[in-house]
Amino acid sequence: MSIVVYCRLKPTDKPYDGVELDPQDDCDILKIHTPRNTKDIVNHTREDYKFKFQKVFQRETSQDTIFNHVAKPVAESVIEGYNGTVFAYGQTGSGKTFTITGGAENYDQRGLIPRILEFLFQFYADHPDREFSTRVSYLEIYNENGYDLLGTPQQGKLKGMEDLPKINLMEGPDGDVHLNNLSQIPVETTEQALNALFVGDTNRMIAETPMNMASTRSHCIFTIYVTSRETGSSVWRKGKLHLVDLAGSERIKKTNVEGVLLTEAKYINLSLHYLEQVIVALSEKTRRHVPYRNSLLTSVLRDSLGGNCKTTMIATMSSEERNMAESISTGRFSQRVALVKNDARLNEELDPKLEIIRLKQEVTRLKAELALLSGDVDMSEPLTDEEKEALRQMVDTYVSSTAQDADLVLGDMRKIQYCFSYFKASLLLARENAGPAQGHTEDEEGTGGGDGDGDLDVSRTKYYHDEATNENITRLESLLEQRDNEIRILVAKLRRARGEGGTSDTSSSRSSTIRTPAATGPPAMTTTTRDLSPEEKKALLEQFKTESQAYPILDRTKTTLKDLYAQAQRLGQEVQEAKDIIAEIKRHMTRHQQEHLTEHIRSGLEEEDIVDPELDAMQSELQVCQTAYKSKLSKLRSLKQETEHLKHLFEKQKVAFQQEFQRWLDERPPTA
Repeated sequence: MSIVVYCRLKPTDKPYDGVELDPQDDCDILKIHTPRNTKDIVNHTREDYKFKFQKVFQRETSQDTIFNHVAKPVAESVIEGYNGTVFAYGQTGSGKTFTITGGAENYDQRGLIPRILEFLFQFYADHPDREFSTRVSYLEIYNENGYDLLGTPQQGKLKGMEDLPKINLMEGPDGDVHLNNLSQIPVETTEQALNALFVGDTNRMIAETPMNMASTRSHCIFTIYVTSRETGSSVWRKGKLHLVDLAGSERIKKTNVEGVLLTEAKYINLSLHYLEQVIVALSEKTRRHVPYRNSLLTSVLRDSLGGNCKTTMIATMSSEERNMAESISTGRFSQRVALVKNDARLNEELDPKLEIIRLKQEVTRLKAELALLSGDVDMSEPLTDEEKEALRQMVDTYVSSTAQDADLVLGDMRKIQYCFSYFKASLLLARENAGPAQGHTEDEEGTGGGDGDGDLDVSRTKYYHDEATNENITRLESLLEQRDNEIRILVAKLRRARGEGGTSDTSSSRSSTIRTPAATGPPAMTTTTRDLSPEEKKALLEQFKTESQAYPILDRTKTTLKDLYAQAQRLGQEVQEAKDIIAEIKRHMTRHQQEHLTEHIRSGLEEEDIVDPELDAMQSELQVCQTAYKSKLSKLRSLKQETEHLKHLFEKQKVAFQQEFQRWLDERPPTA
């Protein structure tokens, strides 16, 4: 199985005329024409290039289309127990991070990672007959050192990259790579997974370069571990999905960076060079040695490149004329990657504990069958109280079990007869407790009515009941996180006021490294900033809002978030009203059936011969109301996901705005 390679062209106001797309039946051909410079020189350089991709996504392609073509098939394979990898490659500023993580403008710009997380947990909800567990990890490779973006900082403080737990790479005897100190966080909901992604993104190394205002200065690998099995099965399927955002390659001669940025660029280009060496070695059939150990990046991606994995690459290209050399280089790399063969295998493991339990149950069942057939049991001897209690517990466990292969093992006819009697008594008691008025409790929750979708509606109703509780919990967690940030900032200010804080290094400030307060702590404040009164700082904040490019985006996100909350409130009321209408219709139907039951019995009509136009009309009305109820409830769930995503974006934008404002204050000239 070859690595599947896609291409995405970055939107631009000045697209180069020499880039042409030639769609084929089974692939797309990207043609690039670069005219030779023949003025006063002999130039035999190549002018025309053709690159073959599985599909080339044009500049206007949406994030949803990218997900459906590139990531969704890989995510489906991971659920079934295969390893998968999706990685983006291209020059700096070509849209790799936008494709993998997403943009910060609106909900539609979310990238592959948030969409995959939403897809996975929606798949879990749609398949209640299977058991799933999910864990996530976030690894950053910066200057050839690995760091855990989700790890606990040393000494509880996170001021810089060096405070994050450092990752040690170990190789097992079977050739598998193990990453020591890389935490794997269990997640049970989409919100928890997105929170982990938000924490990791906050700690990433980002800087401003001549080619990109927010260039990621490291390779980042977000990994999702999925374990699943059929309910009651002893076989686990384990899949692992790497989502890789590579740092952008850049030409030092073109960017003219220096200092810290120059060092970062050297390490980035070196690791990408080693990655290309691995790709070249794998694409050559006669090559036996593959230099995986040359860099940490290639060691971590060992399975993804030529190993047990279904790998997909998306090459991001700029279609501007000034970036044609880099785009051609990306195209060449993509063609080499397409030659690499992987051997994806299903990862299944037998759970020894469950297998032991299953074998013990089978032995017990066989012994019981043998005793029953041989007649060794004395049928005249009554059951003891202990035996009866054990049988009742066995029946209760059997009834409450959701396992498809649940078994009730009984040794003789006395126990079988007692269990049937207990079954009957329990059923009669349940009917007596339910009564005619409560016999339709589930139906009144907006389910039933002969539509064949009762279980689905019950789960949706439970979801609706938990909506207010979930929203309050999320709001309180967000408020608690905000208060923690405020406390950290106040503590830092207090320490600086006591003379514990140092002044900022001018050489590091020239590198324009951007780190959020959650990652590096608040920026060092000058004497001028420290002496500002609250009124002066408020006035300066208003002035900064008029000059900042980030504030309009922050304000727009805040307004959109308020609108979404209002829409959710209105939609929630509509869902409640629809549910009340369904419950009222069902009560009328039950009352109508009870009132006309005696009449139908006296007339001697069979059930299939009864014609009741009034009841038919109520059933039709019920189906219409149930359809509307399901549609509104589905919209409410989608609106909740969009609100959660925008809330994370708003927090990131707010943190970045506060840090930018602090930098602006520090750079202001001192006032008399």
